[in-house]
Amino acid sequence: MATSQLMINFTFFLRINITIVNIIDYLKNYSMDRLIQKMHNLIIVIHAQNKRSSLQKSYPSKNNGDIAKKKTQTKTFRYIVTKPEDPNWGLTLHTAGFAQTPPMGTYPPSEHPHPYNLLWNRGRILKEFQLVYIDEGSGIFESKDSKKQTVKSGDLILIFKNQWHRYKPHQKTGWNEYWIGFQGEIAERLFCPPFFSQRFPVIKVKKAWEFLSEFLNLIQEMIESPNIEGYILTAKIIPLLAHLHHWKNHTYQGGSRIHCDIEEAKVYLSQNYKKKINFPSLATKLGISYTKFRRNFREQTGIPPNQYLQQIRHEQARRLLCYSDKSIQDIATDTGFHSPYYFSRSFKKRYSKSPSRLRK
Repeated sequence: MATSQLMINFTFFLRINITIVNIIDYLKNYSMDRLIQKMHNLIIVIHAQNKRSSLQKSYPSKNNGDIAKKKTQTKTFRYIVTKPEDPNWGLTLHTAGFAQTPPMGTYPPSEHPHPYNLLWNRGRILKEFQLVYIDEGSGIFESKDSKKQTVKSGDLILIFKNQWHRYKPHQKTGWNEYWIGFQGEIAERLFCPPFFSQRFPVIKVKKAWEFLSEFLNLIQEMIESPNIEGYILTAKIIPLLAHLHHWKNHTYQGGSRIHCDIEEAKVYLSQNYKKKINFPSLATKLGISYTKFRRNFREQTGIPPNQYLQQIRHEQARRLLCYSDKSIQDIATDTGFHSPYYFSRSFKKRYSKSPSRLRK
């Protein structure tokens, strides 16, 4: 069947009591293997089996009915089939997605095409590199060159090409995982010392706001933009890896006093964006004047601290609008906007869309 005839407009059904079996109906007459092998365009593989598609953390209940609901999974992911000329770019993006495994839920998520299936007793070896971010919960990771270790919320797992590995969430906690997968000559050069090492595949990035913002935005754009060319999305991987490398270096090796002060301020803002921030008091805690703090912050980030805070709040709000079923008023409160009207106005100014329009 012609590629143009397979263009499907998917809408995220991220609200309670809405099923998306109609999406499966679109694809039931086509073999997934055939789609992956034959299509020369971008395709979406989106599969959600439960009635709740929210990123809110779930906890098991003593009520059997509640437990049955929480054992379901939420999955949204996409695979790209590269065109023959794509490898010439030196970097090609293959997959991106999100999967939520609640406490006591089954793992891994189903419906991944071969060879992405991951079974704990066998592990797997991929022909690409992946970044896997754990947003909630905890689990276990193991690879050929690193010992078995616990991974938890805020950890990023580096998956190396042609390296045996395996991971899974703890039954008691479950987890939320985000990932992107890519390969190419550029990736081959970057995924080795002095940039990244197979011996140290887990990086704590919970406080690395620039990296996480770019990472989550790339996943969201890949899933929501089925017609965009793969090389356009691929171009965003290099800045993403640059942010990750920068964070890793300054986290484990340190930097100048000014750099460390601003990094500490950025971490504080990313952790306390829900609160009302007193910037002069923050500067005092850092041991510098407010004037110097503002000047140094702007020199290092390109924007003043109050705009940086608004950027964090808007990005978090955008994420909740897309991936949760919270009301717009609740999202405004949860992201530090104490006035829903001001939230809607400032959000529209930044994204050219109101919160309600973006959610549609």
